[in-house]
Amino acid sequence: MNRLFAALALALAASPASAQIVDEYCNDYWLVRNQAFNMAGYCFGSALGQALFDNSDCIGQDVALSPRNQTLVARIRDIEGRGGCHVDTSRTSLPIPLTGLRLQLTDLAARDEHSGAGCFGWTGAGFTLWSGFRADRAPLGAVQPGDDLIFLYDTRDAQRDWYYVEVERGGVPVGLGWSDTPMNWDLCTEAAG
Repeated sequence: MNRLFAALALALAASPASAQIVDEYCNDYWLVRNQAFNMAGYCFGSALGQALFDNSDCIGQDVALSPRNQTLVARIRDIEGRGGCHVDTSRTSLPIPLTGLRLQLTDLAARDEHSGAGCFGWTGAGFTLWSGFRADRAPLGAVQPGDDLIFLYDTRDAQRDWYYVEVERGGVPVGLGWSDTPMNWDLCTEAAG
């Protein structure tokens, strides 16, 4: 069992709220993994898959993932297996903030199982968040001065200088996406990670 899930398992014994943290990670991994299959044209049979993904353009259940998404899915499956993840696919929603925006991503990122960072109180100029890190990306939102920037995702296979970030404003998730705007940690009122 990796460090993340080991730490969460220890915390689980101490607090019922910790079970929610494990579920949060497992739900997130399930969403990203299945989003990769949706992008390849997979036809979902589960209630959850059909509720989150549009089967109208699916081509079957034997689909070919892009090389990048093959690597991502393999990494996620390994983490899910080591973490003992099980998502109830008979339900019709996942408690993941901004799921609608997540489903608009053209380049996916999975949670980093070992670390994360935060820039609280961004004091720099605003910048755009994109659906992906390629030329065909679409804008998903923007970072504004005062926002909190949360870095919980592994972006090692993104194009150079791109990173994935989630944005909170007043403690409420308001945006997410990819950026190639240089991250200057000196422009954070407070930083963690």
